[in-house]
Amino acid sequence: MMRDHVLVVGAVLLDLIGESNVIQKEMVNKKGAVTISVGGAAFNVAANLAAKDVNVSLLTCLKSGSPTTHLIKSAIASSKINQNHVMMFKDIGEPAYVALFSDKKFISGITCSPIESLNLFSGNTLRNAVWNSSLVAVDTNLATEQIQGIADLCNDYNKPLVVSVVSDAKVNHILEKKFSTKFFFVSMNASESDVAGFSIKEEMNGDSIKRFCKSLNTKQVIISDADYGYYLLNENGEIMHFSAPDNLHIVSPLGAGDALFSAACISLLNKQGLSSPASVQGTRDLIASVLTKKESNIGFPGFYHDINPIPREKWPLITIFFTILSVLFMLIGTFSNGITPIWFAVCLFGSCISAGATGALIRRVIIGKQEDTNNISDIGLISIGMIAGLVSGLLSALPHLSVDGVANNLRSSVQGLNLLIILTFIVSVSAGIGFEAVLSNIKKPKIGNIKENSSQP
Repeated sequence: MMRDHVLVVGAVLLDLIGESNVIQKEMVNKKGAVTISVGGAAFNVAANLAAKDVNVSLLTCLKSGSPTTHLIKSAIASSKINQNHVMMFKDIGEPAYVALFSDKKFISGITCSPIESLNLFSGNTLRNAVWNSSLVAVDTNLATEQIQGIADLCNDYNKPLVVSVVSDAKVNHILEKKFSTKFFFVSMNASESDVAGFSIKEEMNGDSIKRFCKSLNTKQVIISDADYGYYLLNENGEIMHFSAPDNLHIVSPLGAGDALFSAACISLLNKQGLSSPASVQGTRDLIASVLTKKESNIGFPGFYHDINPIPREKWPLITIFFTILSVLFMLIGTFSNGITPIWFAVCLFGSCISAGATGALIRRVIIGKQEDTNNISDIGLISIGMIAGLVSGLLSALPHLSVDGVANNLRSSVQGLNLLIILTFIVSVSAGIGFEAVLSNIKKPKIGNIKENSSQP
């Protein structure tokens, strides 16, 4: 049985996020940090769904020959999103989003989203993509005419259509417009809801809720309200409130609304009502995951991450494996009777290499997290631990071995040889720990976290 396939249509943008503190509020030029990542509602939603093992395709447009495109396509690929429907155009603006935050509060932003002025309906790319999907999700970076065209295809093929509103200025792309199919749900924040003529801060009644759903051509509306959680309205005039995740160390507020929309899509795929306990818990978990990381989704690891990282939960198992392997070599080399020079060399090398890898992993297991300061991949770190263990182990063993000592039976010709492998084991583990500690304190240059040079005037 094939997994449900979701088609996400909308803008993918290079995010440039500037952060300063509130003390500099009145200053024009502020000191702070700039982070570079990939975002846009469509990308965030697709990355979240892919991370939740949903089969997802992304239909968007990029500028051919642009360095921005190279970064974005790399992010799409690393997030395991199908990019067969990514369209390339030459004479368009750079798809990008620039935002300014002060003390983690959003101040202002500028978006360049060229997709709304492009023809997405040439050929059969979009039609085939809709046909092959179980659910179609669009954002209001698309123009009204584009959303209407996609609604027509969804109506033709009986596919559910959901909409994510991306900004105050783009609520009108669906507000009081005619579509051939009713949206299953529309998601927006409280500010966008105010612009659409419905305020959750004022007294609400069944009639006003019905009118609001009708004005948006939708069965349900999801309204996020930051720390106050989110509201679920339906076309029958009902409203429900759900609290936000609590006790979180918020790293970045970006992407929370997209996480809410993504969770609603997953609930729809699982045939769960948006107010069901499973849906509410899944929504809270996904929002919490996004709020507690740098990137605005849970699928894209960011440009500044270890290559081929080992999942945290597997570190203890891998450490135990290398520990058992090194101890096994040590026991064979120490207690086997009549061991030959060749087998002694195998046990010595095997013990040193395995012990070095053990040492390289021990500190990470104890710390319990992957450090951003690491300047090397996890696999590379284990390899270096192996090399460090082998070199240090051999250096500690060689002074105890003589040319005559390897002539016939090593155990009978070298005094104290049964303790030699134990010595090299201890040395190799220590070398692995030492190299990991040194590498973990080498700061990795992050071009996406550029701080102003304090020495400049």
